[in-house]
Amino acid sequence: LYWRMNRLRLEGEVIRDSLLAVSGQLNPKLGGPGVFPPIPAEVFAGAKGWTPSPDPRDHTRRSLYIFARRNLRFPFLEVFDAPDNNLSCPTRERSTTAPQSLTLLNATEVLTAAERTARRIEHDADSTETRLTLAYRLILGRPPTAPERELSREFLTRSPLRELCRALFNLNAFVYAD
Repeated sequence: LYWRMNRLRLEGEVIRDSLLAVSGQLNPKLGGPGVFPPIPAEVFAGAKGWTPSPDPRDHTRRSLYIFARRNLRFPFLEVFDAPDNNLSCPTRERSTTAPQSLTLLNATEVLTAAERTARRIEHDADSTETRLTLAYRLILGRPPTAPERELSREFLTRSPLRELCRALFNLNAFVYAD
């Protein structure tokens, strides 16, 4: 029974921090008080006490620094099983649900990361082949396989690079530790 380990989905904080790091947005500042990144207005309706931090650089600090409120969890992290601050939590649950996939497709954090990653790749690489290789290396930490390279090349004939980046953010290789 010890010959393999089940896949382990990364925590929401790690996924968010990875999106920020890959796209070049991560603010590496250490310490200090909690920060309040912007959240959608519909999530915040009827609640008090969540005013986005005035310094936009604080919005891209590591997830560790996001202020934890008992009655309002940061939406991106909540989808990925952020613990409930009202209850004791001896272990952190890990689930795989449809809202997680939808969040990785549509969340503002992911769309922004895909756009900025595409700009970073276009700036650093001058040909389609080097852009493909760089995209896979930045996002998945490995070069593309031959079938992946062919599919990605075909995908780029119909869609912009930011959409390829968004697709790569949705692969199991990005959100699971093997």
